[in-house]
Parts: sequence; C-alpha cells; structure tokens
Amino acid sequence: MRMGKKIAAVLAFNVLLSAGNALAEQPAAEKYRAMVQSGTFYVEYGPKGWGMRDYVVAQNGVRMSGYKLEKLFGTTTYPAYRYDNGKYYQFTNKGTVKRQMEIANQNYHAYINYESYQDSAGYYNSFSTRQRPVSSIGAGGLFGDHIYMSNDKLPKNTTGKVLDENQMNNPALDPDEHWEMVKSRLSLPSSLKIFAWNDKYMSKEYGETEPYFVESGQIDDAGKNYVCDKYVSSLKDSSGKVKAEMHYTAIYDAKGNLRKITKICHIAGKEILIDELEIVSITDVLPEKSINMPKSKIYAADTGSITDLLKKEILVEENK
Repeated sequence: MRMGKKIAAVLAFNVLLSAGNALAEQPAAEKYRAMVQSGTFYVEYGPKGWGMRDYVVAQNGVRMSGYKLEKLFGTTTYPAYRYDNGKYYQFTNKGTVKRQMEIANQNYHAYINYESYQDSAGYYNSFSTRQRPVSSIGAGGLFGDHIYMSNDKLPKNTTGKVLDENQMNNPALDPDEHWEMVKSRLSLPSSLKIFAWNDKYMSKEYGETEPYFVESGQIDDAGKNYVCDKYVSSLKDSSGKVKAEMHYTAIYDAKGNLRKITKICHIAGKEILIDELEIVSITDVLPEKSINMPKSKIYAADTGSITDLLKKEILVEENK
C-alpha cells in the first residue's frame, strides 16, 4: 500500500468505540479467515481507480502475486512471483520493472518513517524489516535516488527465473536475484494478518502476538461514517516485556465488505502510522486465468555454475 496525503487524516481518525458498541466482529471477518485457510482466494489491494495495484492469488497449492495496471482503455496483469509444485519463480516484465522503479522512488520517505519507529523502540534490530511502513515494499525495491526508465527500454515480454525449493538456501545463489525474499513477496499484505495469521507466507514482527479482536464500532473516514472492528497485537522483547502494540482497524462498506485496514503502532507514548491498506477485492472466485502460468520463457536460477559464470542462460521452460 502506498502512503501519501492521507497519513494525517488517518492519524486523526476518531474511532467511536464504547462499551455499548462492543459488539461481535463483522460477519465477513470469519468468512475471510475461512477463505485464507481453504487455500483458494484472490486478494487485490492498493489505490482504487486507475493506476497499479497488487494482487495475491492461490489455488490447489499454487500461489502467485503480481500487479494490475488499470488504464482508461483496459487492465493489464503483470505476474511477479509464483510457487508451484516445489518450485519458486520470479518474473520480469514491464509491470515488475515499473514497480521496482516506483518503490525505489518512494522508499526514502517510508524508510524515514520506519527509522522513527525503530528509534522509538530504543533499539534498531528489534522488528522485521519486512514490515517497513509500506506494504508494497514486499514487492521488492531499493533505497536511493529517483529512478527513471523510458518506455522503450522496458521489457516487451515476460521472462522468468525458476529455482527448486530445496535450493533456496544454496550459498552459491546469485545475491542479486534475492531468492531469499520470494516467500515474503508471495505473502498477503501484513495488515491482513488479522484474518491470515496462520498463513504460511505471512511474516511476523519480532516478539509479535496474534492480533485479537477488541470491539466494533463506528469510524469517520473522509467525512463518511463506516462500521469497523478493532484488533490489538503486542510486540514483546526477549524478556517478554511488552514494548509496543499494533492497533488494526478494519473498516467495512455499506454492503459489509472490507474496504480498508489501518495499522498504527503505539510505542513510547507515540502513535505511528505503519500502513493504510485499501482493499479492492477479497474473494474465493478467482478471476479468469489469474492463477495460470504466464506466457513466458523461464530460465534456470543462477547457482554459480560454470554456465552462470559464462553468462549463458539455460532455458528450462517455455509457456506459450
């Protein structure tokens, strides 16, 4: 999820929760939990309207994540990562390259926010860097200056690299391919752990406990009133002392569908916005071809062999 002008508004949210409103969770909450547990789901998230959004799709043990670019004259889907029958895949195409540039150009501000989160904790390496305060950072990215690439230099077709699961810890893997990050990039966004805590791809903060439901109530978001559920998770240090709390607020639309989750860290007397996740869709009815292997040439991962040293790629799959 991209952070932007809404940060101040989110931090100023006035959640109207009281003992009189401490009702049960919204009916959709248990449906979402069951959906993730079943292993068949499609989740799309990010800014609604035109622009690039993220998705995660799963069925029959296959898991894929990627991006959707919605434009005036249609929508294009760009697969990014996949797990299928003991193999991990990374894809390169116009969408993945654009997202890498986008994330690199946004991460400076996200990193500053994350640094303030760490500074408040009083020690730097206490929490997982997977939880930097922009969920789309899980798609990859670099810290640094503005990056730009003209459209004529973007890849025209999808290509990929594949690695057997039992090779994930091979010390000879090319570090520039970042295979160690693929599992996290197949994860649902971290704010959805209120429904997907036990999902095997979901990362956890250091010392984090499972979010528990606190109460439901009403919330004002951008001048409109919505029903919401509140969850809290503790973050403990190595001695078991609670150092911080994560507060999640799941906001539902008039039809009872999840529309947004805000994630705020309460630490050292401060409230730090970690994520504001806009939900486009959560369903077990998969969009057509969303789980399919894309048309692509797939090459073997670089494992430091003589072929790799000669920069000669080995074609192992061709999907037409």
